[in-house]
Amino acid sequence: STGDYSNQAERAARRTERLTVKLNESRDAAQKTADDFITLGESLDDGEVSLRKWIRQLERQADALRNFRRNAIEAAERGLNKGLITALEEAGSAGALRMRQLANASDEEIDRANRAWQRGQREVNRYVDAIGGIPPVAPTEVTADTSPALQALQSLQNQIDSLDGSVIDIGIRTPSLSGMGPQIGFAAGGHVTHQHAPAPAALTA
Repeated sequence: STGDYSNQAERAARRTERLTVKLNESRDAAQKTADDFITLGESLDDGEVSLRKWIRQLERQADALRNFRRNAIEAAERGLNKGLITALEEAGSAGALRMRQLANASDEEIDRANRAWQRGQREVNRYVDAIGGIPPVAPTEVTADTSPALQALQSLQNQIDSLDGSVIDIGIRTPSLSGMGPQIGFAAGGHVTHQHAPAPAALTA
């Protein structure tokens, strides 16, 4: 129907919008990393540095970014934690050395790096929770004494039994050994029964 098609189109549009936002965020982060590598150089206004040397500095920057990209891909394929890779990328040129080392590390070193990074992130979360005032979850136990209610119901049963010789069962059950407490028949879907006692002998003589 037209309504179903419209709903599907709206859901598809929302998914596309979310993907676009994530893509833009990823590209912005990548651009920031690249900008940290590629600059005009520290010797841009240094008259003592020749044009040839300055151009060579720009070439080395491009080489460094290329190697950083390749090492990040290699480290990811080797199983390096994605969060650690992202952190090294955000560090820019400062993270280039460790990225290269991890790309060429042994499986044991990759595993150790992952465990160390994950442990650090857990400790960060615990610290934030502690300083942020989030209390630890403590178990709670709620108990209730049902004996007063049971006594009141029994008293009501006794009063009903004393009326005009009739017995009305309101379904009181005594507590079981398992601690389930009193159970009321009609409360659980039971029924009330009326049992009439036989007439006194003096009236039937």
